[in-house]
Amino acid sequence: MNVRIVPLEAWHFESIVLQDAQRNLQPLLHTEGYRSELLRRSVAFSAVDDAVIAIAGVALAWPEREVAWSLLSNCGPRRFATIHRAVKGFLESRRTRRIELTVDAAHDSAGRWARLLGFQEEGLMQAY
Repeated sequence: MNVRIVPLEAWHFESIVLQDAQRNLQPLLHTEGYRSELLRRSVAFSAVDDAVIAIAGVALAWPEREVAWSLLSNCGPRRFATIHRAVKGFLESRRTRRIELTVDAAHDSAGRWARLLGFQEEGLMQAY
């Protein structure tokens, strides 16, 4: 099935099965407060084929500063290419002064993807 990029809907949070590196976040997706805050504060979309395979967006931190975020399944490389193109195009379309992203330093592929999206490492947060 082809991957479709669609606006984020609340039910997507309950439907996605997160990749192993983000599995600790799965319980948060079932809490109304977490879902409603992301929906309220974010411009976001989902990648869907026969299931929700990714959710991503940016949340407004304050004017001219947004925080990028993503929740990914184990979607496989072929479908990931579509997700990557959608996220890169979305980030390039934003007209904000700064978009930042926090990446788990132990998740090598997340750091690699952040660099492919154009983010630059600014430091390591020791107590994060």
